[in-house]
Amino acid sequence: MQIGFIGLGIMGNRMAATLQKAGHKLTVYNRTKEKATGLIVNGAEWCDTPAQLGGKR
Repeated sequence: MQIGFIGLGIMGNRMAATLQKAGHKLTVYNRTKEKATGLIVNGAEWCDTPAQLGGKR
């Protein structure tokens, strides 16, 4: 399943990592890209804007 995830703070990052570990493909956005580094290294796709993430279907 492809999942778009916005907001990678303390709770969001852990939730996204759990989904990723369960085998889901992630597309992520956060105001600061650095918070998404661990997810990107493990295969998540980065979007530069929330609108870009919403357009990924």
